[in-house]
Formats: sequence, structure tokens, C-alpha cells
Amino acid sequence: MSLFLFSSCIEEFNDEIPQEQSNLLVVQGQVVSQGYTYLELSRSLPLEPDSETFKRTEGDLTIPVKYAKVSLRGTDGSETPFNSIYSYYYLQETPQLKPDVAYYVRIETNGDIFESIPEKPVESADIDSVEYYQPTKESNVDILITTAPKKNSDKPIYFEWGFFETWEVRPMYFSVFAYDIENRKIINRFDLYPARGWGSATRKRKVESTVQYSNQQLKKYKLFDIARTDERLFYNYYVNISQRAISKGEYEYLLACQKANSQMGGLFSPQASTLPTNIRCTNGSKLAIGYIGISNQVIYKEFYIKGDSVSTKKPKAPYINITSNPSANLCETLWSEHNRIIRLNPDPYNPDWCQSLWWVPEEYVDLRIRDDLLFEKPGYMP
Repeated sequence: MSLFLFSSCIEEFNDEIPQEQSNLLVVQGQVVSQGYTYLELSRSLPLEPDSETFKRTEGDLTIPVKYAKVSLRGTDGSETPFNSIYSYYYLQETPQLKPDVAYYVRIETNGDIFESIPEKPVESADIDSVEYYQPTKESNVDILITTAPKKNSDKPIYFEWGFFETWEVRPMYFSVFAYDIENRKIINRFDLYPARGWGSATRKRKVESTVQYSNQQLKKYKLFDIARTDERLFYNYYVNISQRAISKGEYEYLLACQKANSQMGGLFSPQASTLPTNIRCTNGSKLAIGYIGISNQVIYKEFYIKGDSVSTKKPKAPYINITSNPSANLCETLWSEHNRIIRLNPDPYNPDWCQSLWWVPEEYVDLRIRDDLLFEKPGYMP
């Protein structure tokens, strides 16, 4: 089973709310049938940089809500509690949701009761295909998706996508020899440095609807692009695309989040931003931030690109070329002054490659210098 946290925009927020009402409940997370549903609860803080609360939290604009009582409830009388993790994260193994039952999340904290508006699980459309497109050799590489048509439906479909990427990284140069300063000699270090590493990242989530598309189907819709100079494309690239159908209300909420983030630098910016929400306080007038959607499933699609199948442009690494064996003095000078490592390799301008010595910056031969790579190959990578 997978862990689902479908909320990417609750970073910052201000709805022109009076100072006395700034302590708002912030809810992040969505409910997905037959999966692990994760919710994070916090409260917004006053925006004044000079306030004691702001200083005490070192500028963090939310504080965790601990020991809340959280449950998923259905209009059929069903109830599934969430378990508290680290006091303020809430996790639940969501049961199979019934298509004809509306579900809502109930949160009890400090005497306040919040409930999301009951919604029936939104049925997800499938993914028909994923492909890449590079119009010219100088162009970026577009990642395109085609959704499966939904039978007997003329209603718009609203989507949210998530992206988890992994790519293979190789050093710009492979070190064959290194210079041992202490013993003043060149030594064979062919296997000293890892030949490959793997980077990974999560892209910003994306939403779209089929309102403007025929037959309520997206065909070769651009999800994102990758620059041909990006190391992701140099060797082997992988992306796991998650697709979730959402309600119109959640779609409008996520669009409002994106607009607030792009125009105001974040939802907690001093400027006003108005977000729709489906979370209400049932025993008072307190406000909440967030939108809890109910989905029946998440569709996943894995996609690969081999580096030699697209046009890429790799950066050139600097080097110092020495056409004869350097003295120990020169080796030590290069090492200490330039932090360089020796590499013995064929020189395209020197047929007698054994006489060609190149000194290159250490980061171009030793991937371990980077702290963003893994060196155990993921099982899903080619």
C-alpha cells in the first residue's frame, strides 16, 4: 500500500482575518480509498514579525496541533479513527469506500469540532498513455499524457497529478589513476569512485480539467518539460506519475492555492488571498484552512526515457592537460592549490594516450561529493 498526502499548497495563507482570529486550523491531506491516508494538522500564527509568537517559532507561520481526535465518517454510520504519529501527524489505513456513501473527516481539538462537508468518492479515470516529445534537437523535452475516455459521461473531469522522478548520474570523467601525495607516486584507483549514482525529486503538483476538451478526455496534454541541459535526461530517466480524479470544489481550491503562491509568494503573505474550503466548525464560528477531498483511487503510471533517445547538451568540465608525466612537485602543487585529482585517459589530440595526463576538479570524478545522490541502484531503474 502507498502513503497518500495530496496537498501541496498549504504553505502560507492570510484571508484578511482579524488578529484575534489568526489562530486558524490548517488541514493538509486527502482521503483515498484502500490506502494509507495521512493528515497534518497545524494552526496559523500572527504575521507580525515583532510578535513574541513569531519570534518564538523563528518565523514558522504554523504550529502543530497535537493530540487531536480525528476520524473518517460516512453517512452510513461508519467510522474509522486516525492514529496519532509524533502527536500531530495522523495516519489511517482507509477501508474500501462505498461509491454511494458520502464521507467526511471529523476533527476534535481543544473543545472545537471541525468537519469537512460530506462527499462521495470521486471515481478516477485511467491513464491511457504517457509519451515524450522533442520538436527539435534544441528543444526541451515535453512529457505528455493521454487520459482514458470515460464511458457514458458528459460531465467534466478534474485531475490532480503528482510526479516522483529518479535519474541516473555519472561522473563527467572516470578516474583511472590518482596521485598519492604521501608516498609520491601514481597509483591505480580505477574503482575508487562510484561509476553511477541516482538522484530523485518530487515535482510541483499540477491540476487540470476536461471542461475545454472534447469527449472529456485529455489527449497529449503537457504535464511538464525538461531542459535538454538537465542532467535528468543524460542517461536514464524515470518518472512515476500519480493521477487522482477530484471534485470541482477541490480543483478550485488547488487552483486558488497555485494563484496565491505564484502571485503573492505564498499563502501566508501579507496580501489578502481568498481560498475556498469545505471544512467547517460545527460548534462555533472559528475558521479553517484546507480542503479534504475524497477519492476512490490513485492511478499510477511509470515512464522511462533513455538518454540516447533524446537530444541533450552536457556541460563541459574544465581540465588541465599534461603531455608528459609530471614531477611529484607539480602533482602536489596541483593537488593542494587547485584541489584537483589526476585522471589518465585517452587524449583525442594525442594518439599515444598513455602519455596523456589530465587533472580535473574533484567533483567531476567523485560523485560522493554531492549529498543529493544515492549509490544503491533502485530496483525500478534500468
